[in-house]
Amino acid sequence: FLDYDKLRSGFLTKSQFYRVLDENLQLQFSDEEKARLEKNFSNPKKGGDMNWRAFANTLEQNFDSANIRTDPVLQRPHEPEYFGTERTVRPLSPNSEDRMRPLLARMIRFYTYHGLD
Repeated sequence: FLDYDKLRSGFLTKSQFYRVLDENLQLQFSDEEKARLEKNFSNPKKGGDMNWRAFANTLEQNFDSANIRTDPVLQRPHEPEYFGTERTVRPLSPNSEDRMRPLLARMIRFYTYHGLD
């Protein structure tokens, strides 16, 4: 990908993206598969260019190269803890859930308004 991404922006045109996958990995995709890839990795703000870095990171997340004997489908990525905290598996109480709903609704409006995903 780096050979085509001269500016190191992390984006390639769709034709460049598929050319890299075809020439280097001999991967050809059906129209349905291309549509799925474009849905997940294209950026409308960049004219529909493909985010190859996000694509590569997704592949690396799901494959542990140190554990090549295990099927990659069975390998589950381990999410790192945030600043050394421990995640709780205890569900919220109904009262806590009710207090969270307005906050989440405000966050959704904020992110929608500002065009953030």
